[in-house]
Amino acid sequence: MIKGLCTFTVAHEVQLKTMARKSPIPIHKIVNNDLGFELRNKAEDTGVYDADYSPLITHRDDFYVFFLQQSGVLEFMRDFEQVKLEGMNVSYMCPGQVHQYFKIDATGWILGIETALIPPQLRQLLESGKNQRQTGAIIDCTPLLNCIELITTQRDSKSDYGIRKAIIHSLLEALIGMMAQAIFQSAANNHKLANRKIEITDQLRELVQQNLVSLKTPGEYAGLLNISVAYLNESVKENTGFSASHLIQEEIFLEAKRLLHHTRLNAREIAFRLGYQDPTYFSRLFRKFTGYTPLAFRANQLL
Repeated sequence: MIKGLCTFTVAHEVQLKTMARKSPIPIHKIVNNDLGFELRNKAEDTGVYDADYSPLITHRDDFYVFFLQQSGVLEFMRDFEQVKLEGMNVSYMCPGQVHQYFKIDATGWILGIETALIPPQLRQLLESGKNQRQTGAIIDCTPLLNCIELITTQRDSKSDYGIRKAIIHSLLEALIGMMAQAIFQSAANNHKLANRKIEITDQLRELVQQNLVSLKTPGEYAGLLNISVAYLNESVKENTGFSASHLIQEEIFLEAKRLLHHTRLNAREIAFRLGYQDPTYFSRLFRKFTGYTPLAFRANQLL
């Protein structure tokens, strides 16, 4: 049995720290690592987590996490979706996604990598799959393992640091690219990713995640994208079945649900945190979108 497939959250082992003051949900960071990544093979670990280990505590990461699972079972909750990974597969977690691990009984590799090291085009692809397609079954992991071996060899080498760092970062880009390829092809999701309307929808989702406190309307986001509101709505509707307003509210109220479930902030405090100056209006919108009042949603999650 694997001891902590997600050891990035254990401060003494991987030198992470929790920045609880900045957010009511703990945020884990990679620190004291000028290469900007951590790569671990958990195949030789034994034992299980106890209740005091931080991977079993709800948290966010401010970096991307990629899993190459070779065997076993991994179960976790990610943004209110319960995920169970069995057998050989690849998966990833985006920065900011709230998650908690329930069962860790798997062998494989875990990569934590700072956002700045992932090329924009690849990062956009990963963000487009958030909460939709973040896992893919694989048949042969040999190419991935070969790339990992090259990375660990360079990481552990004593050769010139500058050259070694450049090689490692190039190999990391290749590894993440292969993982993303496996994920998006596995579920037959390799459909016209270059389509302009899909690109607009993905860009809108990313912009909302970055600006959900200050920007709330399709018009504001259409302005950032330099397109008309009508074309924005047409693009989003074609790819999601919903309007741009719905997608914007989906991201806002997902964050609201995170805060209601994982913190003790009251509805008024959450409204202010998300940029609503009128808590009553916020509660009315939340109920319209989710079917629950904020208090009812919290109570339902505690059952």
